[in-house]
Amino acid sequence: MTATTVINESIVRAAVIIYIQENGFTDEQVKAEMYEQMVCSFQWMPELVAALQYYTMRFFIDCKKKGIIVNRVE
Repeated sequence: MTATTVINESIVRAAVIIYIQENGFTDEQVKAEMYEQMVCSFQWMPELVAALQYYTMRFFIDCKKKGIIVNRVE
């Protein structure tokens, strides 16, 4: 597996975890998915998920400050 593949896979897996967090899955299901990814040697998932959530929050805050309207898909 190349470094690029690991990065891409990491982002996809983190995005899946964020998706299930935001779409009505139980905390237990979210924890199970996080654990599954960590078992698959993606031990950095908690930190990556937190970083992506932080970036997303900052993006929307910055857009709002600048008067940029961003329609978030719900």
